[in-house]
Amino acid sequence: RRDLEALSRQLRGKPLAAARQDDLLLLLRKMRTAGRSPRSVARWLVAVRGFYAWLAQEGRLAENPAARLELPKVWVTLPKVLDGFDVVRLLEAPDRGSPRGARDAAMLEVLYATGLRASELVGLRLHDLHLDAGYLRCLGKGSKERVVPLGAEANAALSSYLAAGRPAILGGRRSDAVFVGRSGAP
Repeated sequence: RRDLEALSRQLRGKPLAAARQDDLLLLLRKMRTAGRSPRSVARWLVAVRGFYAWLAQEGRLAENPAARLELPKVWVTLPKVLDGFDVVRLLEAPDRGSPRGARDAAMLEVLYATGLRASELVGLRLHDLHLDAGYLRCLGKGSKERVVPLGAEANAALSSYLAAGRPAILGGRRSDAVFVGRSGAP
């Protein structure tokens, strides 16, 4: 609604259905020179294009004035990363003395050391681990198998979890998943 109201103000009393492509281009130019972000301009343009496409579909317009307007290039923002202090706090957060804490610590250490995707981590099976050789195998995107080296901290956390934490969580149940919940499921 706000985007169409902005267009209506630009048209100065002229009905929205009477807008021409030049009217839309003028408002686009004004938004860009006013410093609006490409993402805001793109959002406005999507709303306006959708409105005029609907008017054309309903037969209220002979020609869609927004049909040939192109969306501005929107930069893909990089993900925010943790600084060293936050990484240490995250890795030290689980209570390694409890079975679930040992599991969580091992999961965080493995993620940090290997860069596995979360889906790859929860998909790990016992036969994928080769702790004595310091690596693991995982099934990644496109069912591609990867061999990933483990760091010393991740190997130690994983060994500790497998020795005490995992059996306590499973409570006698069987599972071939490395990281298990109370039910034995991954």
